[in-house]
Amino acid sequence: MKRISILFMLTPFFIASCQPQEKTAVNNDTHETHAHEHPTPTPEVVQAVPVVQLNNGQKWKANVETTEGIKKMVGIIKNGMDSKSTPQAMSTPLNEAFQEIIKQCTMEGEAHNQLHHFLKPVQEHLKTFSSSDASIDSVAALVNHLATYHQYFE
Repeated sequence: MKRISILFMLTPFFIASCQPQEKTAVNNDTHETHAHEHPTPTPEVVQAVPVVQLNNGQKWKANVETTEGIKKMVGIIKNGMDSKSTPQAMSTPLNEAFQEIIKQCTMEGEAHNQLHHFLKPVQEHLKTFSSSDASIDSVAALVNHLATYHQYFE
């Protein structure tokens, strides 16, 4: 229980330090290179990770199954921490809960797009759970991300 308390006390610090930086992709498709010109080296095109946005300052309406799925994932982590489970041991039930969220998603339009912006980092965090070097930091990063769900969805 002490580990969970410490984890949740550190959550605001992780959230502040994990805010994604916006990156701008460079598009050189319109630049023509003529035979007498030397092509200019182009910087690597950076794929910007989509960031969840509010709906004109308001939360998006999420379907009940999605909200319950997020709550289930938080419960799995809490139970895992209480029983001193490893991230690897939590990996399977977390992945199953994540897949249920995906299967039961009935959201449409921009709310659906924003949900997927939120879920993509969850998927990336879960990939680290099955690796042998997954640690409490992996768990903390996922907890911090899941904690932001209610900032964007109701």
